[in-house]
Amino acid sequence: MHALQESGATQDKAFRRNGHKLIASIKRRVKDGQAGVGMVSPQILARDSGLPENWIWNAVESNLIEAEFKPQGVKWAHGFEGKIIHVPIDFGKDL
Repeated sequence: MHALQESGATQDKAFRRNGHKLIASIKRRVKDGQAGVGMVSPQILARDSGLPENWIWNAVESNLIEAEFKPQGVKWAHGFEGKIIHVPIDFGKDL
């Protein structure tokens, strides 16, 4: 993440657009969740957002969303690292 920030890549329009696509996809999944469920696979997010699965995987692994876009709490579900993403039910909502 630090290398991307230092190189200025995080300010690239395509990079920012991809980040916003991912966040929008995550928000839709949390909104559609039932009974506080906030779990989603990278494959579903890739299908929903049109982003490559490896881009999503790297975004979660590097903490990109929190570091660059501020919504907090997206991380790998304990015991399902690399397979299932845990999303806080209040993801992206103003406190």
